[in-house]
Amino acid sequence: MPPPSCPTRCISSAQGPAISSRTTTTTPRCRAATTSTVTAISSSASSPASPTLGARRIGVTSLPPLGCLPATIRLYGKGRSGCVERLNGDAETFNNKLNITVEALAKKHSDLKIAIFDIYTPLRNMSESPASQGFLEARKTCCQTGTRKTRVYLCNPATAGLCRNASDFVYFDGVHPSEAANLVIAESTILAGISLVT
Repeated sequence: MPPPSCPTRCISSAQGPAISSRTTTTTPRCRAATTSTVTAISSSASSPASPTLGARRIGVTSLPPLGCLPATIRLYGKGRSGCVERLNGDAETFNNKLNITVEALAKKHSDLKIAIFDIYTPLRNMSESPASQGFLEARKTCCQTGTRKTRVYLCNPATAGLCRNASDFVYFDGVHPSEAANLVIAESTILAGISLVT
């Protein structure tokens, strides 16, 4: 498990709840945690137990653009509305290491089908240019999530209501894409999924 001060911890903690005010810099510990997480994925896939457990077709999801999540922008955006590039850089570093590891595994194990479902690219595109995919809003969320002070990233039960048209929003809450955004992501990853079953 990555250290508590590392943004990479988001991978194993449903992203938003693990984002805290201490995760604003990439440190050597964070880089080491990224490497150890990718190594753990590699070890699991190439373990001698994998064939006996039937793991011959594996799909791995990339990290999303962590710096574009509304919760992240609220915490670290310093009043700006754009993505927090430092955290996107952390996600890109992880995703690049993941790509290298998957390629190495595929070469090492000819009977292994492994695919990366790239959610980073479509979600970043929707976050930065929502209208290009038919969305009206990428910074606000469909449900009320609270303020920076309350640090509520999911729907806040203390505030009433959802938006009238969830399909206008890229994000349902501070860390999760809306159903409409998930459809765009699914369409962009379908070929990776097909490669696992053919």
